[in-house]
Amino acid sequence: MSVAVIEDGRLVWARGYGVGNRDDKNVVTTSTLFQAASLSKPVSALGAVLLAQQGRTELDGDVREWLRTWKTSERVTLRQLLSHTAGLTVSGFSGYGPGASLPSTTQILNGQSPANNEAVRVMSPPGTEVRYSGGGYVVVQQLVTDVTGRPFDRYMGDSVLAPLGMDHSNFEQPLSADHARLAASGYRREGSILPGRFMVHPELAAAGLWTTPSDLARLVIALQDALAGRATQILTPEMAREMLTAQVGNAGLGVFLTGPNGPSRRFTHTGRNAGFDATLVGYKNGRQGAVVMINRNNNEDFITEVLESIAREYRWPDFLDDRPRRDYVAVPSAVQATYAGSYEAAGQPSLVVVHENDKLFARPGEDAWFRLYPTSETEFFVTENATRWTFVRAADGSVAEVITRSGSAEVHRRRIR
Repeated sequence: MSVAVIEDGRLVWARGYGVGNRDDKNVVTTSTLFQAASLSKPVSALGAVLLAQQGRTELDGDVREWLRTWKTSERVTLRQLLSHTAGLTVSGFSGYGPGASLPSTTQILNGQSPANNEAVRVMSPPGTEVRYSGGGYVVVQQLVTDVTGRPFDRYMGDSVLAPLGMDHSNFEQPLSADHARLAASGYRREGSILPGRFMVHPELAAAGLWTTPSDLARLVIALQDALAGRATQILTPEMAREMLTAQVGNAGLGVFLTGPNGPSRRFTHTGRNAGFDATLVGYKNGRQGAVVMINRNNNEDFITEVLESIAREYRWPDFLDDRPRRDYVAVPSAVQATYAGSYEAAGQPSLVVVHENDKLFARPGEDAWFRLYPTSETEFFVTENATRWTFVRAADGSVAEVITRSGSAEVHRRRIR
C-alpha cells in the first residue's frame, strides 16, 4: 500500500507499506509506481479542460468539430464526455496480457481486433443521465490527439504532469524496463500475481496512468487551490469550478461529488484495474484529502478503513457521519443472498450482484466491484459514488428488479437470472 495525506493545502506525509512483489520482496516506497486505473480519468479530464481553457476546444461544442480520425454518431460535448453523461457504452476495460497485440485508439473505439472491447457508441440520449463510460474517455484521448497533433501521453506529460510536479507519473503503456523496475506487481483478490506482473492498458485516458499517491495529491491540491483563487501553474478558477461542479447527478468533470454543500463537499474517484485498487478524496471547499493505492484487488473495505482512520485523525468534516459502517444495519445473510444475480436494462451496462462473506457486492459492466451497505432489508448504499440501491420483490416474493438512484436520476434493471 502507498498513502499520501493532504492537510492545510499541502502534502503533509506520504508512506509506503509492505512489498510491491512477494518474490523479490522489493519494499514499497513513496516512489513505487501503481496503476491508477480509473484515477487516470481526473488527470485526463484536466488535460482536456486545459484545451477548452486555451480556446482550442469548447466544453459545450460538438466534439465532431475537433475529432479528425474518428467521430461519434451524433452530437456529444466535451462536458458530457468528461461527466459520463454522453450516453456512451463500454464502462471499463480488461487490459492486455504480456506479449498481446495492442490496438490503436481508433480500433478501441470501433471495437476492432485486436481490441477486446465492444465498439464505443451512443446508447442513450446525451446529457440526460450518468452512464459511466471508460469508452467516453477514449473518445477524449482521440480528441486530445487530434486537436494537439501530439500523442496523448506526450501532451499529458508536458501540459499536466510536468507543470504539477507529478514527476513519478507517466502514461507509458506498456512500461519501459526502467519504469517497470519501479512498479508494484498486481495481485488478484485471492492473492495470485498477474502473469507478466500487470496488464497493459492502451486506453490511456481511461485507465493507463502509472503514478504514486503523492503525485495524485498534487493534482488534488491544484484543483483546490485553483477553485479558491490561489495561484496555480495551469488552471483558472473558472475552469476549476466547472470541474468540481456536479453536472447531472453527482458527476463533475473527471470526478464525482459527494457530501452536503459547504465545508463537507468532497470530490472523489475510485479505480480498479486487474491487480490494483485506488481511491482519491479531496475537499472541494477545504484543504484536506488523501490518496490510497494498493497492488491487490480487495473488496473487504481495506481502503475504506484506511480513509476512515485518516478522516478520524485529521477531523475531516462529516466524512465519518455519512459513510455507512460494517454494522450500518444488520440484515440477515440469507436475505442478502437472495439479491445475488444478474440485472439488465435497455441502454445500461449489465449488472452483477454477488453475495460473499455475508456482504453484497455489485459490478456494473466491466467497472470495479462496489460494496453495498444495507440501510434496511431492501435499501443499500454505495459509498464510492453515493448511489442508493433498492431491491424490489415480485408478488411471489422473488427479487424482480433493482433500482439505482443518483441524485434525481433513476435506473430500473430487471433481474434476468
